[in-house]
Amino acid sequence: MIRRVIVAAVAAASLASGAAAAGPTGFLGKVEGDTIWSDRHQGYPATPSGEAKLRATFGAPCNANANANSYLMVAQDDGKPYRVNFHKKLGGMSSSNLDNDIPGHMHKTGQDAKLKRGIWGYTCRMKRGSTSKYSVHAWGVAVDINSAYETPGSPCRTIPDGLGWIWTSHNWKWGKSWSDCMHFQYVSSY
Repeated sequence: MIRRVIVAAVAAASLASGAAAAGPTGFLGKVEGDTIWSDRHQGYPATPSGEAKLRATFGAPCNANANANSYLMVAQDDGKPYRVNFHKKLGGMSSSNLDNDIPGHMHKTGQDAKLKRGIWGYTCRMKRGSTSKYSVHAWGVAVDINSAYETPGSPCRTIPDGLGWIWTSHNWKWGKSWSDCMHFQYVSSY
């Protein structure tokens, strides 16, 4: 809780002053040599496989928990912070996954410098091209990064394997394997 408040305070002060971020990278907090960030890997739910297990783990799409947590990621090409909203079970008091471990690892390894505009998380919507099947974004278990540069169906242009590895090493599936490089989701086979 203390880490979250400190990061939020840094973000608020940064935004209020008109600065894009605290420092040159996308994580709004210090990592090396301080006590704010530590790699906790706590409380990760099992990564569900298929829609039935997705619903059993995270509830119905577009529920209040799907949008319960958020953090800011700063795009390095335009310097703007993007608020990424995500499911309660992936951060906050429930887990250290998406609001601590992934951003901390990105910063510590310098991969947050690869973040570019078009960073999104929760949105209550259907899958592209579907009128009956919800997108995993509707559960708050999907994040798109660099979407202004990455086109579904095309090879990765701006997301290096090192950045993708951070997400996959924290139980996320990378859309690169199905030609959607910008997309990371905390569910398989959906």
